Amino acid sequence: MDSVLRRRRWIVRRKLEGWRSTEVATALRINERTVYRWWSLYRKHGWEGLAIKSRKPHSFWKTPQEAVDLILKLRREKRWGPCKIEGYLKNYGGEDVIAVGHNAIHRILTEAELNNPIEAPRKVWGKRRFQRPYSNNLWQSDFKMTDSDEWMISFLDDHSRFVPGSEIHYNPTGERAIQLLEDCIHEYGKPDQILTDQGVQYHPAHGDLSAFTEYCSGNGIEHIMASVRRPSTIGKIEAFHKAYVQEAGMFNSHQEFIKYWNYERPHQGIRYLYPADIYFRDLNRLTDVGG
Repeated sequence: MDSVLRRRRWIVRRKLEGWRSTEVATALRINERTVYRWWSLYRKHGWEGLAIKSRKPHSFWKTPQEAVDLILKLRREKRWGPCKIEGYLKNYGGEDVIAVGHNAIHRILTEAELNNPIEAPRKVWGKRRFQRPYSNNLWQSDFKMTDSDEWMISFLDDHSRFVPGSEIHYNPTGERAIQLLEDCIHEYGKPDQILTDQGVQYHPAHGDLSAFTEYCSGNGIEHIMASVRRPSTIGKIEAFHKAYVQEAGMFNSHQEFIKYWNYERPHQGIRYLYPADIYFRDLNRLTDVGG
């Protein structure tokens, strides 16, 4: 007989002999409520009520095959991880697709040999995060060298992660940034502030005002520059650059990737919604430079 079951039966026998619950609890050095519990089960079900019951579930829920097929398709075609797939199914899967937790998705990907665990822990630059309260409150901007030795210049809305403009050029000049900014403002309105690093396109080495800063000031936009060697300050556009490196190769053109980023790719920082959904929902005003 199992030792736990013997102890339960001993409790009942002592109660049948007239012991008080306090005395039984003291003898076994257990909580008095435990004595009450097993004495009540005995009075209700007899000796069978003391039996040790299996804690294994009596039934197992299995993810429907349609959901499994969709999860594997998203992994193969989009290269999304379990959390992103979970968010997509929850927000955009439709009524016919059930929600599946990321742990179950991870198990499905592992069984299909589609899981690619990272070799080393991710670097964390800082735990403090910020996000502006509405669209067009702050845009981040930066240059990024591509694999083809060209330069990508982009603007990204801090609140929604929406990219109002991104282009690839041979030369990374401040004039390119100004021209793209003009196009973005004409299409989506003027941001209150623009956050950049201290690259020469935004901040001349001699400390004078750059043409980019003068353009912003002349149009009522505050130009903010991040601290040196603090990549987390412009972390959202750095995350955009990382996604570009990993995912842009799936598309035939740069603008196809930008459309995918804005309208088809769920983002963790905005609860796995599409940037365009957040951007247009929280857009307080739409203004143009020059009226």
